[in-house]
Amino acid sequence: MKTLLKITTNIFIAFILFSGCSGGSHSPVTPTQKADDNIPTAEPGKSQGTEMLLGMYDVKIDPSVPSYQMEPVNSRNVAAIGDSYEVEIGKLLTGSFQGITCPDCLKIMNIGLHGNGDILLDVGLKHPFSLAFRFTKRADLDLFDPRVILISNGTDARFTQTNGIGIANEPIIGNFNLLKNADGYTSHFDNRSEIPEFVGTPRNYNGNLNPYKYFYVDSDPSPVVYGKENPDHRWRMGSNYDVQRMRLANPGAGNTLEFLMAVEISYVQASTMKTRLSPVYHIPEGNQKEAYSVVTDLPRSLIEGDASPLDFRVYVQDWQNSTPTGPLASQVRKQSDVKRVTVEIPGISSSLGNQQYPASGTGIMYDPYVFHFIMPVDQNPLVQPNPYFGLIAVEDEYNDFMRADIYYNLEPLDDFVAYKVVPIMVMATGTLPVVTIYSYSVDWSLGSCVISGQIDNLDSSSTVTLTHNGQSYPMSVDFDGSFTTTVVLFIGPNNVSIDATNSFGLDSASIPLINYSPIPLPAFRVTLYWAPSVADPLDSTDMDLHLWNATDQHCFFDNRTVNNAVLTIDDPNGYGPENIDGNGTPPLGFYPVVVNYYSNHRGLLTHAIDCTVRVLLNPGTVNEATYTYNFTLTEENYNDALSYPILDNTPSWRRVVDIGVDSAGLASVYTPNIAHGLPY
Repeated sequence: MKTLLKITTNIFIAFILFSGCSGGSHSPVTPTQKADDNIPTAEPGKSQGTEMLLGMYDVKIDPSVPSYQMEPVNSRNVAAIGDSYEVEIGKLLTGSFQGITCPDCLKIMNIGLHGNGDILLDVGLKHPFSLAFRFTKRADLDLFDPRVILISNGTDARFTQTNGIGIANEPIIGNFNLLKNADGYTSHFDNRSEIPEFVGTPRNYNGNLNPYKYFYVDSDPSPVVYGKENPDHRWRMGSNYDVQRMRLANPGAGNTLEFLMAVEISYVQASTMKTRLSPVYHIPEGNQKEAYSVVTDLPRSLIEGDASPLDFRVYVQDWQNSTPTGPLASQVRKQSDVKRVTVEIPGISSSLGNQQYPASGTGIMYDPYVFHFIMPVDQNPLVQPNPYFGLIAVEDEYNDFMRADIYYNLEPLDDFVAYKVVPIMVMATGTLPVVTIYSYSVDWSLGSCVISGQIDNLDSSSTVTLTHNGQSYPMSVDFDGSFTTTVVLFIGPNNVSIDATNSFGLDSASIPLINYSPIPLPAFRVTLYWAPSVADPLDSTDMDLHLWNATDQHCFFDNRTVNNAVLTIDDPNGYGPENIDGNGTPPLGFYPVVVNYYSNHRGLLTHAIDCTVRVLLNPGTVNEATYTYNFTLTEENYNDALSYPILDNTPSWRRVVDIGVDSAGLASVYTPNIAHGLPY
């Protein structure tokens, strides 16, 4: 699994680690129906793939320190996986199963403050069962679509036109400022926070729509089962911590932020007792019913007084769309398609956008449904109050079916709608962009600098670039204008600025000059940056830098260190940089540099990516030289093992250059030797 490198040396942001409480025990729950052990092969289509609660925790944060307390709530088991060995879902994270305990499967790894005062919470989630358990006892406890939901007191009831589309018999109420980088919103398990028998004491949290972050969002090129085994959002047994950063609103001095943290997964029975060590997961049967990804190019800002209609698109990906195919299609219950998409933007538009049929797309990974909306701006939005919010609701056809909860019949889990909340700013005419750098941190050992900040007043025409010693690179920015980017340092002085434009002008902010003089100097440094050839609202592209040493040892994201070559930075979701250093005195020979188009994670059909590779040779010597290579790749291939050995250029691979090191350790560049195949 690909992971993002963590930068640990901080200048302005200090992260403080604390120990949280976890643990607890639960009474066994006997399923109402067990699988038939006489079935010779697994038939997961015969059992319901459902969304379940793994655990719920009470979290209190004091932002003045900052510090936190985290304790599991005194919950009953919400559901059970039925077979001859009952697996109590409520025990997976907070209790034990067959003698295995995992009191820290959900863990707060770091807590700190962003430069604007937001609380930064790094949350880790890991699977409770080891690979040894998988290979010796049972392998059918992989989980899908893990997400952590933050349930808090909701006071915002602005979305009145969407009421009734998803949450039955209740107005939509939420706290849309709590989690500023939410992947989406859901009403699942919110009712548990108001049931004394479940949480111990009633929290009396008003509202029902709460933000969440996905975990284990990583494409995996594992073989599929008849095209229906999902390579993404799969939480495999034996997996270690996946860490996601949550940006939380600061309640202010003297106030404590409190919320419930619920861990939700999808699970489907994948085996019987006889096939427990060789399970087959059928997708879409084992995934959440509602769409898993909703992205929009709705403008992030509007000009005050401009009544031009909003013309935008909503891109939807759904695991369960279309009819299952293949020899095992009869074992998959049925497709679960998108029923309709609505968009509500109170304070800006009086209309409710409502589309039942997409303009294009099939809804699957890499070819999302595209819903096209044109909505009037007829409510005269003013600069104050900012921000406005838009609510996108993607309703699944299963939303018409009430699913009973056998443990809590008071309020069944019946809301199969994917919600996306989008902040929209209104700007006065002539407002320039404002670039603010909150912090920067230098890792002297890696030769890199991480910069965090905020850009306000971006519009549809905006560009954002990072300029480093006169060379500019496109930079990705979150929808709310926040950013974190990495710079690979030159030997000597480094001048770095962040530059932004909008329809009215530009702004720029710089960090202080950084002088970088590592001891010892690397023999060479190879750095990769990239950006889509055409702007794409869904872009989250992962390009990968590869290097082979003189004996064909392969340095890349799954093998970061080979003799004298180290991958120091890996950026899995986009625009780079990635970096490989040749340290010490590399052995005599050639070091081929190659770039792979790994993945466009979020979903438009693969598009062209412009790449820049910078090669620095012999730094700090009279033979120091820098070479720059620009090229375009057009097809992702997930580092497919079948594409090896790498010979000539393809739409997915580029043989950039061969670095040759002579007997004196002097590095030079050579045309790639495509007759020499590069092994996996």
